[in-house]
Amino acid sequence: MKSNRFARFLNSRAMKYGGYAALVTAGFLGLLVVVAVLADALPWRTDLTVERYFTLSAETERVLDGLERPITVIGLYEEGKEDVGVVELLKKYVSRSSKLTLSYLNPYRSPRELKRYMVDGAEPELGSIIVDSGDRFRVLKSYEMYEYAYDEETLEARVQSFQAEKLITSAILYVSATSDPVIYLLRGHGETDIADTLRSSLVQDNFVVRDLNITTAGGIPDDARILVQVDPQIDLNAVELRQIDDYLRRRGGRAAFVLDPSEPAHPNLGTLLASYGLETVTALVIERNAANFLPNQPFVLVPNLSDHAITKPLQGADMPIIFPLSQIIHLMAIKKRKVTVEPLLVTSDRSWAQVDMDSDTTQPTTEDYDGPFAVAAAATDAGESGEQESRIVVTGGSQFLFPPENIGYLPENEAFFRNCMNWLRGADELIAITPRSISNIRYKITLSTFQFYLFAGLAVIVVPGLFLGLGIAVFLRRRHL
Repeated sequence: MKSNRFARFLNSRAMKYGGYAALVTAGFLGLLVVVAVLADALPWRTDLTVERYFTLSAETERVLDGLERPITVIGLYEEGKEDVGVVELLKKYVSRSSKLTLSYLNPYRSPRELKRYMVDGAEPELGSIIVDSGDRFRVLKSYEMYEYAYDEETLEARVQSFQAEKLITSAILYVSATSDPVIYLLRGHGETDIADTLRSSLVQDNFVVRDLNITTAGGIPDDARILVQVDPQIDLNAVELRQIDDYLRRRGGRAAFVLDPSEPAHPNLGTLLASYGLETVTALVIERNAANFLPNQPFVLVPNLSDHAITKPLQGADMPIIFPLSQIIHLMAIKKRKVTVEPLLVTSDRSWAQVDMDSDTTQPTTEDYDGPFAVAAAATDAGESGEQESRIVVTGGSQFLFPPENIGYLPENEAFFRNCMNWLRGADELIAITPRSISNIRYKITLSTFQFYLFAGLAVIVVPGLFLGLGIAVFLRRRHL
């Protein structure tokens, strides 16, 4: 009796309709699962974020295309707790180059494997990325992937930009190389040391930073790639001048001179700069254009950026370069034919320069200079017969490296100095890779015209059409039952 009722239930119209609807629903859900799996498996992806967080720059692609040896990238994550942004970017690296392989390691489950990646006696932390070529490796910590800014209102640090690409590409360059370029900070003339944070940033760019007293060292070492002199209080002596000039001309050297307007005259250094078509003019630059100085601080410049490899990546940045207390860098009209001189930071045409820096006057006198002025410049000497190409960078102030406490840390200032160092050594790929700004809407989508119509078509035509087709099929099926 009960079996007959159950058989009639199975053969009933309600059961047929309900079973068919359940079958269609299950089939549609299965289709969605298949599409999701295939979409994840396919290599094709598109980056719809405003800042292109997951799009490799042309410079990174050139680095990857030039790789000659295999490199392993290891993400130290617990399962399910990966940094999605970093991992998605790493997948772009791997899809670009067959020389790269990506793997993951849970440090809690495989502690022994981390022993070979110890730095200064410490094992890599959870969330770090290891780039390893077999002979060399570099560990990138999770917090280094982002730049942070201090919010005075909330008294908290907030993420300002995503800088993973520059760090990862730099690490790939590091493990691919056999040696690192050395920056020598000149000593013996009352120079000012650079901040530890800046040293660490230069190490990220694969530099080795050392001190050098030319006199006691008996000359400039063979491994010197760049000489840097910051705020010297004493001039170079004649022997040092000759050695630096020989280093630049004969050895294709590079140098940066970060000078202050309060420094005494340095005739020997002035002779060296003049050979590159540059001259320092001891006069304090003052701005009158409101957009080019901090409020109520006309000596604290916000200079305009020229169109140069050093400054171009910084144009349109969230924070400007702040340049306190600078003298004039004059680009001389008479220079050697093979010397190219270019301004880097320039004041407005309303600026002026005060010759008497002890004066209390707020208006220019007949002795003062009218702007605009260059406060930082770069020069390249292609070299005469028997000489190699050399480069120098000169800034009219050093306080941009040591901003007052009321201004605080200035990431764009540091980026400018790092760009100068990378331009001097010829590493343009690290200059052009800039951090991606992170707005409040972190993954806001932006679409091209083609993408807009594609997604609109899917949403307005394809998906509704699919459901309409299913509805018609169900209707016709019911009519024949």
